[in-house]
Amino acid sequence: MGAALTGQGPPPTDPTVSLMRYTNGERGRLWYDVAHFDQLFQPRFAQNVTAEYRVIGTDAAGTTPIIEVVNTEWLVDRPVSIRGVATPDPRYRGEPGKLLVQFDPSEYFPIVPGAAHYWILLVSPLDADHPDYRYAVVSNPARTALWILSATPHIDEADMRTILARLMSPEFGFSSVLFEKPNFVITTHMPSAK
Repeated sequence: MGAALTGQGPPPTDPTVSLMRYTNGERGRLWYDVAHFDQLFQPRFAQNVTAEYRVIGTDAAGTTPIIEVVNTEWLVDRPVSIRGVATPDPRYRGEPGKLLVQFDPSEYFPIVPGAAHYWILLVSPLDADHPDYRYAVVSNPARTALWILSATPHIDEADMRTILARLMSPEFGFSSVLFEKPNFVITTHMPSAK
């Protein structure tokens, strides 16, 4: 589906994204997965899905961040995590939103085929009232994967409407079919699982 459905090339990434702001550097940053496209490696019934990013080093030149990625989800009564490392894709120098992530094998993803595209399509605008990112949208060049991440467990409804409208605009080229159930999964965040 994805690009084949729309007949377009890959979607654009956000040229303004700061990886240091996105990850909060060495201190790390927790994002809440509030919605995503159904994926084989992400159980549909999972709750409290989060993604934590932390800069753990730089490349040999000291200019490119190496980012630890830890995705966690609750399955019935226990958390399950998968760890990986993300780096800017060397094929797209100067485009900070285009990353590659290599995950380690895990309980629900025992065979990892190789590095996956992790493209940051959107981050929320910054202003005096919002000095940090409230949300981020991640996909891949083929539009077959999508995660809507929020700085809080529940995204603002107006932000979600803005995100969906932009994704289905000619600029990003996502088909409305991709946002129909059961493909588009809304993630439940329950306080009891903390």
